[in-house]
Amino acid sequence: PGAQSPVDVLSTSATGPTCPSCPQPCHQVVEPEPFLHLCLHDACSCRGGQRCLCPTLAAYARECAREGAQLSWRNQSFCDVPCGGGQLYQECGRPCGQTCADLRLDGASSCPDLDGLCVPGCNCP
Repeated sequence: PGAQSPVDVLSTSATGPTCPSCPQPCHQVVEPEPFLHLCLHDACSCRGGQRCLCPTLAAYARECAREGAQLSWRNQSFCDVPCGGGQLYQECGRPCGQTCADLRLDGASSCPDLDGLCVPGCNCP
């Protein structure tokens, strides 16, 4: 029982109900098959490991977020995005972070045109 290669992990069985680490709620709103093929291609054609897989996985997670299925798939040892100043990386965050000026708006957004938009990035927890 050694470590599985990315190709083994990303086999077609990885999208099924028997995969405990797969983002099942997302599979219901975003078809995983095209992303699976991209991951397999990246895993087989690139020698950069995670550096090659992370962009494809991030694209899938962004698509899931757009459809309302939030995924927390990154961690410190896998596709980490370091953030400074006590911020945390979120796959789906507000494009317009809260500022002191927002306190004057009594809960209203300082950029209402962007409300509901989902963007990846570092945000205050």
